[in-house]
Amino acid sequence: MTATETVSDIGERELIRRLAPWVQFGRSNNGVFGIGDDCAILTACKARQTVITTDMLIAGTHFVSNCNTNWAAVGHKAAVANISDIAAMGAQPAYLLVSIALPAHFLLNDVLALYGAMYKMSSHYGAAIIGGDTTRSEQICISVTALGLKTHNSADCLRSDAQPGDYLYVTGDLGRSRAGLEIILNASEASEPPKQIAFDLNLNQNAKAHTTPQSISFLDQFTKNHFFRTPRVEAGLALSTRLKRAAIIDISDSLYSEALLMAEASGVRISLNLDSLPISHEVKMYCLSRNVDAHQFALFSGEEYELLFAVPENPDELHEKMAGLRIGCTFTLIGRTNSGNGVEVLTSGNPVTLNDQTFDHFL
Repeated sequence: MTATETVSDIGERELIRRLAPWVQFGRSNNGVFGIGDDCAILTACKARQTVITTDMLIAGTHFVSNCNTNWAAVGHKAAVANISDIAAMGAQPAYLLVSIALPAHFLLNDVLALYGAMYKMSSHYGAAIIGGDTTRSEQICISVTALGLKTHNSADCLRSDAQPGDYLYVTGDLGRSRAGLEIILNASEASEPPKQIAFDLNLNQNAKAHTTPQSISFLDQFTKNHFFRTPRVEAGLALSTRLKRAAIIDISDSLYSEALLMAEASGVRISLNLDSLPISHEVKMYCLSRNVDAHQFALFSGEEYELLFAVPENPDELHEKMAGLRIGCTFTLIGRTNSGNGVEVLTSGNPVTLNDQTFDHFL
């Protein structure tokens, strides 16, 4: 380290590693699990634990702030980012603390839309907004701290809990958020998919909805997909209560990045089958219209807020243990864990070398 070294020289992950000596890490005598997972865990009593997480959204980094900004969408995204961390710990969301920094000229109606969306999302999962802070700033910042509760007899759900021989799964499907973000960032260049692709998408949408064909803006659809994600609370709770061991992490940066974090924390090697990634027909058609590989596109899609998890149960065993529960999403087998370290990506059973396209705040 030199006196002139900056955070952009080392990147976000290395910055966190440099800060780690001053932060509680892992188990402690008072039952605290510190950094290294989606949430910190506090053991408040013998019956249950409290999990805590915090996240910030900054204008210009996490969303575009202008006269066309949908502040309800930004509020929804802020709540989901934190509730998803609670879900990754297999806990029930309980409380949110919301702090906002705004310019003095910020419109009151926009503040109410922002806050109202956070309230709607948190209350849907039984979590109450119990306080926070407001302050003036030329830079818009939304900071949310979320607390969740889990019983002591549930699985810890730490990302370090994977073992060699586990099966690797992901919830839902991947790629929608990245497609929406690309459209938002390139609004002036964005165009609808070519006619035949748009026609295929229209047929697919209407087959699902059982409606007559109608004009649909697929750009708008993907934009909404970026902001209006669904935190997998029910899935996290099911995994923590029905299984004895589960390593879970939510996909905030990218599936590839989260797999690396799990592999490092657990001391295992993850073999990830690129061909098995769950991708919707819409995302495949979007990638076709952009002439990019859909599976690589999905592998590096951020802010998906799906759950990546490693468990000892094979698909049949997992299905049996989840029977009777309303989880609200699919589980897809996408790989295995082995002895070793790091992540290998396979296609047709053969290793492939990919450039890491995961977004880094400081690089």
